[in-house]
Amino acid sequence: MENQMTESRQRMTSLEIAEVTGKSHAHVMRDIRNMEPAWKKICGRNFALTSRMVQQPNGGTREVPCYSLTKTECLYVATKFNDEARAKLVLRWEELEHERIARQEKMSDLEIVCRALMIQKRQIEEKDKLIEVLQPRADYCDEVLDSIDCMTMTQVAVSEPKVFHRHEKSRF
Repeated sequence: MENQMTESRQRMTSLEIAEVTGKSHAHVMRDIRNMEPAWKKICGRNFALTSRMVQQPNGGTREVPCYSLTKTECLYVATKFNDEARAKLVLRWEELEHERIARQEKMSDLEIVCRALMIQKRQIEEKDKLIEVLQPRADYCDEVLDSIDCMTMTQVAVSEPKVFHRHEKSRF
């Protein structure tokens, strides 16, 4: 079954309507064409006519004209069908709506994960920058601590002023 999604509206082709209801596509197309004048009179527009490539039994394909209907248009056309066919279409629309909601929920979860990853990436980049600034200080302190001769902190600060740079607004 093929259904076409637009950004905010689901659509069903006359091919899918025929498949769901068990009617021939030619009869579905005839019914839609017969109902179209009344729809145009009330709504001011025709149904969307399009086409689809359909696989043929011999392995080839052929382009088949079909209608692409919104849910409202489809349910209007379904009033022409028998009770069983109408029920099948209503159930198919319910299924499409559940699929759409599930996709939206998955997308929402995906968006949450993407945002969390972007925040983490920024935090890692900030920490990497801080490590880059502090690494020379840590290396120097390790070198001093590993040396045989000991020095006081004042001696260390005087010998390497760049490493232990004192900020003007220091709290110490």
